[in-house]
Amino acid sequence: MSVVLGLDLSLASTGVCVMRAAGTSTSTIETKGKADDGYPAREARLGRILGLVANVIPFDVDLVVVEAPSYSSGGVGTWDRAGLWWGVVMGVRSFGHPLALVPPSNRAMYATGRGNASKPTVMAAAMRTYPQAVIHNDNEADAVVLAAMGLHWLGQPRAQVPPKNLTALDGCVWPSRDSIRTT
Repeated sequence: MSVVLGLDLSLASTGVCVMRAAGTSTSTIETKGKADDGYPAREARLGRILGLVANVIPFDVDLVVVEAPSYSSGGVGTWDRAGLWWGVVMGVRSFGHPLALVPPSNRAMYATGRGNASKPTVMAAAMRTYPQAVIHNDNEADAVVLAAMGLHWLGQPRAQVPPKNLTALDGCVWPSRDSIRTT
């Protein structure tokens, strides 16, 4: 079975899930900041998150699945979230790992059958569908769903998913199948 890493990126609480034959592990990368932090503090925080994300990438990962940006999100952290997202995407690519990008609505659709499902609804569905995953928060739940989508795309589904939910695999950005190591 392949090893897939799911990442739900956040400035405060990044959800992480690694799915492999030996099991599923989840964790959260938490950082704190303030809206009025200056550039040096914000730069240091982004650097800290990027370093922590780099440390959770398994050496034997076959596919990294990252939630694509939510273009409708706004607010004071928009630029910092964009910087974090691009930093992770470019880092994953520079390490040579195949990368998939999943829009937020596709993640929700895969989990629940509804593309506009709330984070608590996605979390409840993830806990029901993947009982082997210890899920502590909605960010970890999103990461579990992202990793599960990656395994499903690789032809190694971890659970039965209704046909309607499977339409979520369309519209994602998947790497070339040639770039995936076969295990």
